Amino acid sequence: MLNRTLPFLMLGAVLWLAAGAAAAADYEDGREAYNRGDYTAAFLEWQPLAEDGDVGAQTGLGWMYYKGQGVVQDHAAAVSWTEKAARRGNALAQNNLGWFYFKGQGVAQNNGEAAHWYRLAADQNNANAQTNLGFMYASGYGVPRNDVEAVRWYRSGADQGNQRAQTSLGDVYLKGQGIQQNYAEARRWYRVAAENGYAKAQTSLGDMYLAGFGVAPNYAEAARWYRAAADQGNIDAQTNLGYMHLHGLGVRQSNSAAASLYRASVQAKN
Repeated sequence: MLNRTLPFLMLGAVLWLAAGAAAAADYEDGREAYNRGDYTAAFLEWQPLAEDGDVGAQTGLGWMYYKGQGVVQDHAAAVSWTEKAARRGNALAQNNLGWFYFKGQGVAQNNGEAAHWYRLAADQNNANAQTNLGFMYASGYGVPRNDVEAVRWYRSGADQGNQRAQTSLGDVYLKGQGIQQNYAEARRWYRVAAENGYAKAQTSLGDMYLAGFGVAPNYAEAARWYRAAADQGNIDAQTNLGYMHLHGLGVRQSNSAAASLYRASVQAKN
């Protein structure tokens, strides 16, 4: 006997797949709009999807409310949308929710909750969350301080190319925290992040060449890395490069260049 329900089931499946494809297209339209800085268009694409339960759109909407992009900044709304996605397992949302708890923005500050959400995202291999969780262990925020665990999570993030994690891994090798001190490894990780334009790593690499940590002092190389970071507005790099110009270390001696760099660093602090 012909099953008369089968055509209707097949039609339902086709309509469901079509709706899913349309939603995915709308999400991508929103993502493209966001990436080109058209936040209003992104919001209009994502809002109906978020209300229908799309975790990607909920996460995006949460970040837009947090930053005030295309909407009036509203940290409580940022937390609300982000938490919806985080509780459904979205790793990016979990990391963002951890950040909101850590900063106490839109929700009461709570390091334990921050560490909890970072861990959920880190366990899903989110590199930012791994880096953040490493910081929590290194600082004893929301978890007992554990330098070995900090190194483990920094390395997980660093191996995925996260520049903050790479720089933090350089820091622990430099200081011998949670791992045997190794200047060569510190310099290697700093260089990896520095060559990808990360200003803090560039400054730290400059420090190593200036002080001669694990390498012969090289003022010209120190100045080169300080310059790269100073051009990005890094205050420490501006101050150190100013000192080098003042004393003619690896660069031409120039009181005016030193004064300009010192002035820039002071203005940045203010």
